[in-house]
Amino acid sequence: MGAKQERPSKPGPGAGLTVSAREPTLFGEMTEPLFSVVIPTYNRARYVAEAVQSVLDQTQPEVEVIVVDDGSQDNTEEVLRQFGDRISYIHQKNRGMAAARNRGIAEARGEYVGLLDSDDLWQPALLERVKQVFDEHPEAGAVFLAEQEFDCRGNIDPRVHSKRTPGKFFTPAGMIGRDTGVGSGRPPVVRRRIFDLHGTYDESLCGAWDCEIWIRYSFDVPMALLEEPLVLRRVHDDNYSSDQVKDSRAWLAILERVAERHPEFPAQHPRVYRRTLGKNHLRLGRELLARSAVDPELRREARRHLRRSIRTYPWFGRAWSYLAWSYLMPESYALWRRYQLSRR
Repeated sequence: MGAKQERPSKPGPGAGLTVSAREPTLFGEMTEPLFSVVIPTYNRARYVAEAVQSVLDQTQPEVEVIVVDDGSQDNTEEVLRQFGDRISYIHQKNRGMAAARNRGIAEARGEYVGLLDSDDLWQPALLERVKQVFDEHPEAGAVFLAEQEFDCRGNIDPRVHSKRTPGKFFTPAGMIGRDTGVGSGRPPVVRRRIFDLHGTYDESLCGAWDCEIWIRYSFDVPMALLEEPLVLRRVHDDNYSSDQVKDSRAWLAILERVAERHPEFPAQHPRVYRRTLGKNHLRLGRELLARSAVDPELRREARRHLRRSIRTYPWFGRAWSYLAWSYLMPESYALWRRYQLSRR
């Protein structure tokens, strides 16, 4: 997984707004920014301007903002016109989140590259504090950030989501095990050269792109944590991670790659590996069972994954319950699942 990939050649400017953030006047006497912040977006016109503004409001001044519009069909381009030459806007045909991030990374000129989802926000001191962590830990290739969640009314949940394993730096066992929230599941700020050495996002996956790349990096790249909750993550129905079928399928592919490329890991960390593998078979089986109310053909696949979960990690009691449910009253499970999700 740590094999070097060739850096893609830089594509030309996208259609739409001019990519004028490359003019030296944006950075005063500088010819290169210190930070590049890549914001991929797709049909997020109602959120993306806030994300952009949160980067422009950073106390760290040497920043370029690159918005990669992945084929939006709403008024994203119109919304972004308000920023004029303060941002680079690139429009491409819809190719998915991973491709949009890769396009932005290829265009980035900064020594450090930050990755921000277009529905999330950064607190103003984020990049300044990240730079301090990089200065204190020159061996670090990336810095992850603690975060808080906020809802559509702007209410911030006081709970802080952070690294759950001990220590300043992330490990493969943590990334695959307990650190799948802040850690493998979220984008950090990365030294630009790390992408050249270790490759970018895997566009072949159907989801969980952050999990794949940061798990891959964790075997070779020291990655630190900034404990202050300087990321605000917006919770809404259109979060990509809410599609748990795609997410769990991608996770199963990631774990298969780990076993192939790092066969020592499952042997050295059997509980971590088997628990995560069993968990994702459980998630996939559960969601397929819910969808089988519309498509009964999915029921067989749901049972197969639930059985695999039980064989891999038999201590998940829910897997046993869902498997029994799939035989006794399968049509009722979808109703129960919708009720369960509505209470979150």
